Amino acid sequence: MQTQNASLVEIYHHYLSQGDPRVRGWLLMDSPMTTLFFMIAYLISIRAINKYMENRKPFQLKTFLVIYNFIQVLGSFYIFLELLIVSYKSNYSYVCQPVDYSDDPLAMRMLSVLWYYYFSKLIDFVDTICFALRKKTNQITFLHVFHHFTMFPYGWVGLKYVGGGQTFFLCMLNSFVHTVMYAYYGLSALGPSVQKYLWWKRYITQIQLLQFFAVMTHSIVNYFADCPFPKGFSMSYLVYGMIITAFFINFYVQSYIKRLTGHNVVKQNENSKQLRNIEKAETTYQHLKPCFNRNQACFKQRVNLVSNCIKTWRKFLNDKNKTLF
Repeated sequence: MQTQNASLVEIYHHYLSQGDPRVRGWLLMDSPMTTLFFMIAYLISIRAINKYMENRKPFQLKTFLVIYNFIQVLGSFYIFLELLIVSYKSNYSYVCQPVDYSDDPLAMRMLSVLWYYYFSKLIDFVDTICFALRKKTNQITFLHVFHHFTMFPYGWVGLKYVGGGQTFFLCMLNSFVHTVMYAYYGLSALGPSVQKYLWWKRYITQIQLLQFFAVMTHSIVNYFADCPFPKGFSMSYLVYGMIITAFFINFYVQSYIKRLTGHNVVKQNENSKQLRNIEKAETTYQHLKPCFNRNQACFKQRVNLVSNCIKTWRKFLNDKNKTLF
């Protein structure tokens, strides 16, 4: 048993030593244990806050959310812009781009911005914490938690071993999508006066899906090309993209397609009800015709007829009001 434990420790240290020496001493980069600690703390925090908030009123957090999302927009856009500029200046290829492990200024600049990208995934945990404090449990879906929980360690592994190269494409696209997404969240936090203009919410999910398809296509091209970028990482990007895409498609169908179908069914039911009311009104009109017949022989019959006509008209008007309102 001790021999097995010793072997596991040796394997751990072996793979740790294979990491990019340029990130040694960088915050959170010397060991995966700190990243693992934050991942576990993230899950425990969600559970604990949900339990704590069970019998309490939700926090509003309006001011905090506006500021937080504004900072996220700036941070995401900065990362996107830096990755775009550095990749352009470095003449990066979108088909095959190996990692530059040198201390070249542009290579180090790329590595630095990728560290910011990795660290931003830790900041993203605040999204879920805010949902829990506001009792927005419907937004703490498996997809949401899975995506946040996995992207943080994925960022660590990518930075530790392939800080640059093909990795830049995934991070650049994701940062652009996050810029749009947090802009929506920030505007939404301003309240109903602004929310009515946010008709483009569903398109954010579509942009996210396009992002995953682009990353998967990029990974497939790289995997089958004669490229020195590690094949294992290209395959991992592809597999992760397939998993997260399946979750997002399911979310999109549940949130928009089925909801729209249900809305149409409700509309059809309302239309059917209105048609029934129209038919009832036509029947009522047929009953009203005798009211205008002057050839009734008996005065008593006329009185009863007028009384019945008044009752019929009242019923008709009530049905009409129900139809209109």
